[in-house]
Amino acid sequence: PVAGGSEFQIEIANQVLSFKSIEDGSSVCSRLTFSQPGKFVASSRTFLQSPMGVLAISHPELSASISTDGNVLASGDLESWQISYCRVLGQRFEAQVHDGSRIGCKVSQSTLAILRTQLPQFVTLHSFQGAMLRVQLSAALSQLSSVIPQMVVSGKSTLLTLTGAVAEECVRSKCVFANSMQSISIHSGRLIKCSTPNALLPGNVTVHVECLDRVLNSTKLTLMSIARPKIHAVKPLAVDSAGGSLVSLFGNIPSGCRLFIEVAGTRQPSFEVSRTFVSFVMPRTPPGNTSLTIHPCSKAAPAISNTVQVMAVDKSTVSVTSIQPSIVHPSMHVLLQIQGTHLHRVEFASIGGKKFFPYGPSNSSLFVTEVITPPAVGQIPMQLVLSVSNASIISSPISSVMKPSIISVHPTLLKPLGTAQVTIAGRFLDITGLNCVVNGHYTSATVISNASALCPINATSSGKFVVGVASTDIFTAEFNTPILVERPLFVDTIEPAVAVCHGKFAISLTGTGFIDSQSCAFGPLIGKIQHSGHGTSCALRVEDQKSGNFPLKVDGSTTNHVLKCANSPSVVSVSPSVVI
Repeated sequence: PVAGGSEFQIEIANQVLSFKSIEDGSSVCSRLTFSQPGKFVASSRTFLQSPMGVLAISHPELSASISTDGNVLASGDLESWQISYCRVLGQRFEAQVHDGSRIGCKVSQSTLAILRTQLPQFVTLHSFQGAMLRVQLSAALSQLSSVIPQMVVSGKSTLLTLTGAVAEECVRSKCVFANSMQSISIHSGRLIKCSTPNALLPGNVTVHVECLDRVLNSTKLTLMSIARPKIHAVKPLAVDSAGGSLVSLFGNIPSGCRLFIEVAGTRQPSFEVSRTFVSFVMPRTPPGNTSLTIHPCSKAAPAISNTVQVMAVDKSTVSVTSIQPSIVHPSMHVLLQIQGTHLHRVEFASIGGKKFFPYGPSNSSLFVTEVITPPAVGQIPMQLVLSVSNASIISSPISSVMKPSIISVHPTLLKPLGTAQVTIAGRFLDITGLNCVVNGHYTSATVISNASALCPINATSSGKFVVGVASTDIFTAEFNTPILVERPLFVDTIEPAVAVCHGKFAISLTGTGFIDSQSCAFGPLIGKIQHSGHGTSCALRVEDQKSGNFPLKVDGSTTNHVLKCANSPSVVSVSPSVVI
């Protein structure tokens, strides 16, 4: 409140305004243009006791029309204006906020009747802060509800379908886009069709319908104009023809609405979209090449991308016939060879939950290297994942068993009498497919228990044999002490053939096949073969003197030689008792 007729000045936005109050005590001010949005402070020496702030915001691009339900509907960027009420034909009507861009004022039926016959008129929007916005009012051609497609490619004319109720007064109309670009529209019932201009730039673009016969406008809708998407790659290149594969298209992918991918005449919704890729689930398709294209926002929208190919594969034709080795040990580095059919379609192998990429895949075989088996024993699940996403072949598992070990081998000395069985004592010998390895040659082992097995040795001639055990074709354990096979025994002579058999004595032997410490015996006289620089002998020790004829046995084998044990001579008398 100020006294009538008072004069004062206010400085704001670098401008000085002169004011003079009227008789009733309110102020009269002159117009002020703010060059840009922002917050400005008003100050005065003559009137204001303290500075007061003024907030200048951008003036929205507004349009107003009478909607089909009798509302005065104002559209524009009104979110920051906080509109309180509308003034139409001098009358005040409360505002109802529909969203940040639309304000509705329900006018009286009498006011609505005047408006329909006296257009155009102006509507004043009043904010809570005291700001006023004026907008020209025209009748609405339609309360537009949707536009299809919501996304178009810039630089390419696209047919749009707008949904709304067309006013009977409008016979001819046009679609008006941002930057005043226009195209003639065709409407029938609730559908309005028009094409986008070729010069449409990328970005959000508004579109509304104007009547060519009268000043009748529609509400505005927004669509998105984008640069033409380009698909550079598709992964995987092959999918399961039965469906269910996850497929991703890579390139400059539009975002802003849900995308649909056309596959063999059907359109599948995407579930993951970014600026660089879009993913979807592949439906059931016949085996062979299938085309993929992107459609934006709805199934009815035209394609906006280039076309790429993906191969549909019948995974039932992929099979595994064998895996070598099928038995491994914990924490073991192993090379796997897999045989089967159509294995060239395998992308990687999942072994024990870890991924391994094969090399050298062909139609019938592939190899998997650098496989490290799990540290525990048991069945290792194996799955071959095809170059078809989510398509896989589950093969027979690989058995992981403890590594066999050898503690002892018995006997370690064999006679050259043909095939002999040696007993292997050790640990973890009861595995499937245990083999004996004799001088590098594999033969099947006879498993007796976890700690015992039999291995055959072809002992037809003298020699040395190194014995080990292996699980399938993986060598695992070797016994350090070799097995010896005797040479054939042949005794030529014994010397002496007659002896006094008492105390320690030795009988010299000549021949072949003698082994040091081998047993030798003349009847009850038992000794051992000894080698020395003087030759080979049978060393004997007899406590009680023996007499008789005793055949020679070497290591239990009887020979043709006989030792005659004579009594010791005794002296009764000597004659003559004196000699010269």
